[in-house]
Amino acid sequence: MATHIYRQRVVTAPEGRRQIYEERVSEDTGVAQQAAVSRYSGIGILYAILDLVEILLAARLILRLLAANPGNAFVSFMYQISSPFVAPFRSALAPTVTQGTVIEWATILAMIVYAIVVYAIVRLLTAPSRPATRV
Repeated sequence: MATHIYRQRVVTAPEGRRQIYEERVSEDTGVAQQAAVSRYSGIGILYAILDLVEILLAARLILRLLAANPGNAFVSFMYQISSPFVAPFRSALAPTVTQGTVIEWATILAMIVYAIVVYAIVRLLTAPSRPATRV
């Protein structure tokens, strides 16, 4: 029967980034395998927040497209919770109303802008880890 030993080590780069490595050693082969467990935990948190905001905004967009009754408790709750995320973009684009459905362009713009902002932040956080190329 094989015996497995698990070890973790944390390496901190000069820029302050943390890399967590997990080492698995099998007694049968004596070969150590290393794998990066978490590239940078802050990036994962950013993406999780973005996912939550995007889901809220997508739900708002779908409810508006389907002309959901704002008097319903769930619909009202969704509009209230997603309203602060749409507020900065509300005056930028007017909604389109056709046959009772509303295409809320501000919500679509908010989804795009938030995704671009998070992508830019992630790029800035990971930029120092790339080696500089000399010409």
